[in-house]
Amino acid sequence: MLAAGCEVVAGIHDRNATPGPATATSSTTSGPGGSTTSAGGGPATTTTTTATSTTSTTAGATTATSTTGGGGGLPLCDNFVFVSSLTFAGNHVGPEADAGCQNEADTNGLLKPTWVAIYATSTTSAADHAQNVVGTIGVVCTVDQTVVAPKGKWWTGMHKALINVAADGTSGVNTQVWTGATQTGALATSNCKNWKSNDPNDIGAYGGTTYMNNGWADQDPFYKACDVPLPVYCLSGM
Repeated sequence: MLAAGCEVVAGIHDRNATPGPATATSSTTSGPGGSTTSAGGGPATTTTTTATSTTSTTAGATTATSTTGGGGGLPLCDNFVFVSSLTFAGNHVGPEADAGCQNEADTNGLLKPTWVAIYATSTTSAADHAQNVVGTIGVVCTVDQTVVAPKGKWWTGMHKALINVAADGTSGVNTQVWTGATQTGALATSNCKNWKSNDPNDIGAYGGTTYMNNGWADQDPFYKACDVPLPVYCLSGM
């Protein structure tokens, strides 16, 4: 169940839809002057166009597009995020976590091609690392279609929904997450000696999936011992 105020948009999972029978084509166009409908032979395709949204269904597979406009449509998801089911000790956050995110996305049939783990190193902020791998970050949604951050609000403590959804769409994931970063994407005070230590005497910054404020990325002044295995946030490209 979605929290009050959460926005829902088109999904990301590949459902491997089976093409349906070819029967008819119809189209309806709505506007200030009313609507028109036409029908004829051909593949099973339905197209509906309004001032604010477009939905098309072709041979059994459905996609939906919403745009903001006169009717105030929902924003599109540019990027998606999930909480990894894989966990990592402090010395395995880095390229291994990036690869884990990509593998988990591929295994679950997520339709975005490129994924990256959210973490900062001593030389690269989490914001720069993410941008270097996946490019521009716009509207960010969980993989169950809930808008987490409008454009320009991802690297803030002003999220609109929790990042508590796994790659398979399971919601309500309640866990701590390695980041080594603040909510702005900058390097936090500690990151397990640049993600090279799993010593219980070393510490790293972490976030939590039960926070929409700064705590989603950084629980300062609290830190986690580097021998503790934690998941990471996985973010897609556009």
